[in-house]
Amino acid sequence: LADRTAVPDAALPVTGVTREWERLLATPFIVDPRYGTRCTTVFAIDHGGHATFHERTFAPDGTSTGDAVFTFATGRRGSTAVAG
Repeated sequence: LADRTAVPDAALPVTGVTREWERLLATPFIVDPRYGTRCTTVFAIDHGGHATFHERTFAPDGTSTGDAVFTFATGRRGSTAVAG
């Protein structure tokens, strides 16, 4: 979620926005004062039924401004297969 690796211009899509915006939007973690990643969230449930919600917030310059972590029991154990 924190990948800021620039994408080469030759690999950028053509979506109708300027090349500058294509470069900006091509990375998973976007840093820009006008638009960008302001939070990342991970929600995980283990096989024992314990859940963790972790959210990190960011300033426009990409620095972390805080974390919120919540853990709780889901009331379920084991994995559940979903037929498709």
